[in-house]
Amino acid sequence: MLVQSKIGPMIAGSGDIKKLCKNELYPKEVVYSTNSNINSELENFWKLETIGIQESPQDDDDDQALKHFKRTIIKQGGRYQVCWPWKDSKQKLSNKYGLCLGRLKNLINRLQHNSNLHSYHQILMDQLHSGIIEVVPPKDEVGVIHYLPHHEVLTPSKSTTKLRIVYDASAHHKGFKSLNEVLYRGPVMLPDLVGVILRFRMMRIVITADIEKAFLQLELQNEERNCTRFLWL
Repeated sequence: MLVQSKIGPMIAGSGDIKKLCKNELYPKEVVYSTNSNINSELENFWKLETIGIQESPQDDDDDQALKHFKRTIIKQGGRYQVCWPWKDSKQKLSNKYGLCLGRLKNLINRLQHNSNLHSYHQILMDQLHSGIIEVVPPKDEVGVIHYLPHHEVLTPSKSTTKLRIVYDASAHHKGFKSLNEVLYRGPVMLPDLVGVILRFRMMRIVITADIEKAFLQLELQNEERNCTRFLWL
């Protein structure tokens, strides 16, 4: 008989096993052969590639980036200094001065049009006074000379940061790589969102906090700074 349950309809009740089961013979033919390469055949069979699953090369890249970070990070003057996790030759970067100059002219015109030029300039001056950015010293030719274009991102709905400056590390000349392309991405170390939500619901009282400009508190080591130059008035 059919019985309704929490997981759906189920068949239940007594029955005659002899009537339900059939005793039938099904002949099968088995061929035995010897293969001296059975070990290699089994190895090929069990390789991940044979079932369409391949180990992601990104995992190795993430390990390389993390090892490089741990090996090169230093603390100086109360702030941590880091190096870029290069994966290709730095020489594959072009100077991009002309590209950045053209983008800067368009940026100035756009900021003047939407009345954000003063705010943009003030952000850069605040970063200069805080030691986040610096004026390029005269005759500084250390490392690779490479310029980054930048632009504004407007979020009027935010109560604090209505305007942010974003640097375009994906820009490049034809035949050359961008800064993003010659760097390891690095592992994503943000906490799992599901875990955050579960922990948030476990406690009666929760507190949220934020470190102001946390990313900007990291410094580039001297020999790494010239590849992140940018132009301003």
